[in-house]
Amino acid sequence: MMKKREIASILTACAILTGTAATVPEMPEMVQLSVSAEDTYTEGTYERLTYRNYGEYIVITDCTPPENGSSFDVEVPAEIDGVPVTTIGESAFSHLDQIWAVTLPDTVTVIETKAFQGALVRELTLSKQLTAIGRAAFNKCTSLHSLELPDTLTSIGDSAFSHSGLTSITIPDSITMIPEGMFKNSQLQTIEFPENLTSIGELAFSGTKIESISIPDSVTELGSGIFYNTSSLTAVELPAGVTTLTSSLFSECYHLTTVSIPASVTEIQTSVFEGCDELAHIYFAGTQEEWNAIAISNYNEPVTAAEIHFSSAPDTSGGTVLYGDVNADGEVSIADVLCLNKNLLTGEELTDEGILNADVDLDGSPTSADAMNILKYTVKLLKDLPV
Repeated sequence: MMKKREIASILTACAILTGTAATVPEMPEMVQLSVSAEDTYTEGTYERLTYRNYGEYIVITDCTPPENGSSFDVEVPAEIDGVPVTTIGESAFSHLDQIWAVTLPDTVTVIETKAFQGALVRELTLSKQLTAIGRAAFNKCTSLHSLELPDTLTSIGDSAFSHSGLTSITIPDSITMIPEGMFKNSQLQTIEFPENLTSIGELAFSGTKIESISIPDSVTELGSGIFYNTSSLTAVELPAGVTTLTSSLFSECYHLTTVSIPASVTEIQTSVFEGCDELAHIYFAGTQEEWNAIAISNYNEPVTAAEIHFSSAPDTSGGTVLYGDVNADGEVSIADVLCLNKNLLTGEELTDEGILNADVDLDGSPTSADAMNILKYTVKLLKDLPV
């Protein structure tokens, strides 16, 4: 801020140029802005890292790669000069194409916006005390294929893993909502949802590699376009409490064949099934009367061409369907996989109950895809049947 004499000099110069008298304004006693202790920091370096020391905590702000272009690893220290490292700052590791592995100490609680955006990191160990991941923190991390999220995590920002190389993920039970665009255009194939999940934001799984998915019944809010242009998607089970299928929910899911819809649904908005030309089966958990009462908006023509199965999947056995129990012995095991494969290869007949139990993807008939899903279930790669 200018001192009083500097302002006086400027006003005097103006008076000379304009021929008018200049009056020096009365200056207040306090002219220096106060800076809170929270904003006061000193900068420093630690090996390849640049940081800000705020006195009680340290924020990592940058990382310098080797000049020779070789790949390198980073182990962030738990403290520097006795001060804990708590935060990975905005864009701190962004666009580093030489970085191979990063290990974060358990003192880190926050990863800020775009912290690793565009970095080609392949191995990442997160803090066991991490509570927040910022917006687009791992956006375009195309070489990152797996990541373990800690149980302490309570907040994840929009597009956190969009365009990333992640193929599978387990969301901890501490998370109650999946934000907008979280995995958009990523390589995600499988996801394990948290028990208390209540909402999924728009475009969350758009453009991923997911083939089938069952959304837990705890979810009551679905954003628009969650699965937009997920061309690999073939089967979906929607949660029991949802009332509205939001616009473009499955738009351009060209290979979607089977959808299970709960009786709670009262509205199917615009373009939910637009472009889903292979949609063959809709399993509706209510009655035909309830189905006819659903408000269906424009651009949902595939719904009219699909076969509607009322009151969920038909049970021709007269009892409870145990999906995967091909040999009808009361349990699902590798023996059921062998039984179905034998049927497919040799034509050996299955019982009516076995046929119903074998159709775990609900496409209307037992296939090799069902055998594979039953196998995945027996080795615990799938959580539930049907898929």
